[in-house]
Amino acid sequence: MSKLLPSIAMSLALLVPSLACAEDAVSVRLPTTDGVTLRGEFHPGTKKSACVLLLHDLGEERHEKQWQGFAKMLAAQGFAVLQFDFRGQGRSTEVEPEVFWSNSYAANRRLVKNSGNKEEIAFQSFSSSYHPYLINDIAAAKAFLDRKNDAGLCNSGNLIVISSGRSGALAAGWINAEMHRFRRLPQDFFGAPLQLAETPEGVHVLCALFIDLTPNVGKSKLSLSSTLRAAAGRKVPFVFFHGRDDAAARSVAKETEKAINPGGKNELTGVTAIPGEKLSDVENRILTDKGLEKDIVRYLKQVQDERGREWEEQDTRDTTYFWRNPYAPASVIQFNQPGNNAPPFASYELFLPAR
Repeated sequence: MSKLLPSIAMSLALLVPSLACAEDAVSVRLPTTDGVTLRGEFHPGTKKSACVLLLHDLGEERHEKQWQGFAKMLAAQGFAVLQFDFRGQGRSTEVEPEVFWSNSYAANRRLVKNSGNKEEIAFQSFSSSYHPYLINDIAAAKAFLDRKNDAGLCNSGNLIVISSGRSGALAAGWINAEMHRFRRLPQDFFGAPLQLAETPEGVHVLCALFIDLTPNVGKSKLSLSSTLRAAAGRKVPFVFFHGRDDAAARSVAKETEKAINPGGKNELTGVTAIPGEKLSDVENRILTDKGLEKDIVRYLKQVQDERGREWEEQDTRDTTYFWRNPYAPASVIQFNQPGNNAPPFASYELFLPAR
C-alpha cells in the first residue's frame, strides 16, 4: 500500500465523529453544448468551499449505491458537491431534438440510435464508439460550477474530481484537455496579436481520486500515463484506489502511478488497496465506511491547504479560451465563442492518447 494514505487500511473499522448538518442539496439542470439536459444535485457552499465533482461509473446513475450519502458527508465537511447523471443514464435522458440531432453534431446522428422519440436518449442506444463524447458532460459540469462560483456558492478554482470505473478515463481525458486550455488576454489594441494566459485552466484541479481506473473508453484504450502526464507535471496529485484482490486493477493503478510519479516525488500521489476483488466492493467500502471517509476528508483538506487557490471571479461567459495542441504547442484551437463557454462537441479526441 502506498505511503500516501497509510492510515486508511488501519482505520477501516473506526467511526467518524458526528458531522454538522450540511445545507440541503438542490436539484439542478446542466445544459450541454449539444442540447442534452443533465440532471443532478448540488450542495452549495461559500467562496471558501472547494468543489467536489462526483462521477459515477458508466451504465449506472447517481442514485445507485451510496453516492448521495457520500455527497452529503462531504458537504457536511464544508465542501460544495456536485453529482449528476451522465447523458442517457438516470434522469439525464432529455434532449433538444433540433440541437442534439442536428447536422452540427454528426456523432449524435451517427453513433446514437434514434428510438423514435427524438426528445429522449438512453445509454443502451449508444455505440461504444460514442462513449468518449461523454467528456462533454464533465465540461458542462465545470461550466455549471464556474457559474455557481461567480454567485459566491463555491470556489470552482479548487476542484476535486472523484470518479468510479469507466468514468475515470473520461475524467483523465478532460483533465488533460484542461491542462491545455488557456484564457485569451485582453487586447491592447484592435488587431493586436493573440495573447494567452501563462497558466492553463487545469491549475483549478486540486486533485483527482480514481476508483478502479480503467484505460477503456468504449472501444478505445487510453495510455493513462500520457493522458495524465501534463497534470502530473504541474504537481496535481492523484490517488488510485483498487481492490486488494483485483490483480488487473492493481496493475493499472501501480503502472500508472509509477509512470507519472517517478521516484514518488509527489507525496500526495499514490496507490491505495481496498479490501475487495471488484469495483462494486471498492465502491461500497469507500462510500460507506466511516473510517475510510474520515481519511479521505483529511487527505482532501490537506491538499486544499497545500495547493488551494483564493476565490476569484471566473467570468467564463465573457471570456474566450483556446486550446494549445499538445502535439504542436505553437498551434492553438479556439475553444469557445464569446458568450458561450462550451467547447466544440468532438474536440476532446485530441486529448485522448491511444495506448
